[in-house]
Amino acid sequence: MSVPILVEGQVKYLKTVSGDGSLGDPWVAAHDTPRFIANESNVVSAYLENGGSRAQNVDGSVTAVEFSYTPPTGHDFLCQRAMIYMEDSTNFASGIFAGLGGALTNGWLMKINGFSAFTARDNAELAIHMFDISGNTIFGKDNQTLIGRFSFNKFTNGGDGITIRDGMTISTVVQDDLSGLDRLNVMVQGVLLPI
Repeated sequence: MSVPILVEGQVKYLKTVSGDGSLGDPWVAAHDTPRFIANESNVVSAYLENGGSRAQNVDGSVTAVEFSYTPPTGHDFLCQRAMIYMEDSTNFASGIFAGLGGALTNGWLMKINGFSAFTARDNAELAIHMFDISGNTIFGKDNQTLIGRFSFNKFTNGGDGITIRDGMTISTVVQDDLSGLDRLNVMVQGVLLPI
């Protein structure tokens, strides 16, 4: 059962969660599924890793190195955000990647469910994709660190994030020599959904 309503001049359709319109049954947008309740058993906060290592300051110029998170079998992962932390001993600037002294040749790649989402070759490109980005004054290295957040729930039309399907991954791929960085880590956070 769905019911049309007028929202900001547009017709939207609502349905009950159970679909039968029973009294007390919550209403959701007809195209939405009920929101999943997060608790201690399904919340994920995990580093993207390669062979157990989360350190992405590696040389991927000859052979690309992929760092990923895969949800456990029988679950999808509703990824709400990914956070990045980079640190270097030299100052960052917009036209270079971290403090490496130049833009990357191949770029630092983010993949979602096996598909390329974006590639960043310098700090400015990374900032455009992330927006929530800053230097880290807490550690006293304001011009030599980068902290950022990819807020997937902000660009999924008010949704909860991006679904990483059972057996699929969210990953970053190092395609250049990043071994000159002091540190580069990425962490994803979200909720596991049983399928």
